[in-house]
Amino acid sequence: ISDVQQLFKELVAKVRSIEVEKRAADVKDEEETDYHAVISIDHMNESREYLRIIKKWCESNGLSARVYHKPPCRESGKRVEGVMIALRGSNNGIKSFLTRLRTDLVDVDSKGNKCKERNSTLLCHRKSTTVKDGERPIADFDGFLVEPYRDETALEDALAKLNLLHVGDGSQRFV
Repeated sequence: ISDVQQLFKELVAKVRSIEVEKRAADVKDEEETDYHAVISIDHMNESREYLRIIKKWCESNGLSARVYHKPPCRESGKRVEGVMIALRGSNNGIKSFLTRLRTDLVDVDSKGNKCKERNSTLLCHRKSTTVKDGERPIADFDGFLVEPYRDETALEDALAKLNLLHVGDGSQRFV
């Protein structure tokens, strides 16, 4: 009986260790899986500094980004509006980026005081393999690229090239 008890204990220990390894592998897979996110930001008052900060965040989180915005306002030359950020990278990297966007000082208000991002909207955040039937996969992109767009059609074209124009339920466009 004692031999059977010992074998049972060893078997239980082995099963538990396999389960622990499997959970660890699932967590690692979740962290390394390729995700995409699209974020809309109303405006950037101090666009050069703002873009420098988000580029640094992307690099520290291992993210690639495409930033699209309307041309700078003529008065200041610094303020840009209609900003869309497409991110590609790990799930945890994107989550970290989104957290920092809300908690770190990234822009200046109309009085010149540093402020956090309050006018951003997460439009989607999903695995890159999550596509609807008949839809092509989301295009891979690397690095950090900023592209001004002249009108809404140009923005739609840029997002469509990445297959990120209709990533929600597909019933509405982001723009």
